[in-house]
Amino acid sequence: MASAARRYGMKHIVQMRKLTLFYSPKGGSSKGCREFINKDFVKFASERPSSVFTATTIPDSRHPHFLVEYLNGRGYKVDLKNLSDKEVLEHATILSTSSGKKHKKLQQPVSTRNASIQGNWTPFLADPVHLSPSVKVATSK
Repeated sequence: MASAARRYGMKHIVQMRKLTLFYSPKGGSSKGCREFINKDFVKFASERPSSVFTATTIPDSRHPHFLVEYLNGRGYKVDLKNLSDKEVLEHATILSTSSGKKHKKLQQPVSTRNASIQGNWTPFLADPVHLSPSVKVATSK
């Protein structure tokens, strides 16, 4: 019988196929991307051998961005304008761990088998006049 680590941990397939960082070698908005490349990019890429990581220069007039491709064929562009190297690393980590699937909104309402003991809410519950018959409302003449 296979252990739990083998059944669950070993079958995980990283969904990210390729991550490309587009940055400007001189542009001010690419400063964090250049620091990320110098400090963390090689370590980040070596920790994820199943994906391809590239860094490509772009003209100075354009802002830096990630272009990510997943195994299911979907691709995303993530803007990195004026981010620090730590924020760029956060974005890269999130992109590398996500599945690439489109986010779906849950359409089903919350339901329960047990009815509420307190009863259903009505708009009159918050009105003090209806809560107690001894409450007198002062009226001016």
